[in-house]
Amino acid sequence: PQAKSQGIQGSVILEILIDEAGKVRSVRLIKGVGFGLDEAALEAIRNFEFEPAQMENKAVAVKIRYAYKFVLD
Repeated sequence: PQAKSQGIQGSVILEILIDEAGKVRSVRLIKGVGFGLDEAALEAIRNFEFEPAQMENKAVAVKIRYAYKFVLD
């Protein structure tokens, strides 16, 4: 609500560790926007489930960067 009322939008960049089951195990903020959007992105990404990464037909943990984009209508 704070960002929307001030017309703030942008991308929050996160570094995410995803385990062999596709669950988010840790999240680190790389670049934020502020105005409550960083916290919203961190909270949302912790509830994501991903398709596990594969290496030689075996599920493996992986660390990725993810951009969570906030766009005003």
